[in-house]
Amino acid sequence: MDENRWKGFTQSNAKISKEDGEVFSIFDGSVTGKNLELEDGKLIVQKWRFGSWPDGIDSTLYLD
Repeated sequence: MDENRWKGFTQSNAKISKEDGEVFSIFDGSVTGKNLELEDGKLIVQKWRFGSWPDGIDSTLYLD
């Protein structure tokens, strides 16, 4: 959830937000998504998709 760490680790551009309801993009925009629920150090729930996926297809990530 740290934009600068992501950029350093992947050598690609990223736009990352740490707020519920905000959008993000990683891998130079190849992956986009939205933060559904974030609890610092406890929970990440995001909806995301690869740009190559058909419209209307996405995946929900749940990490606790």
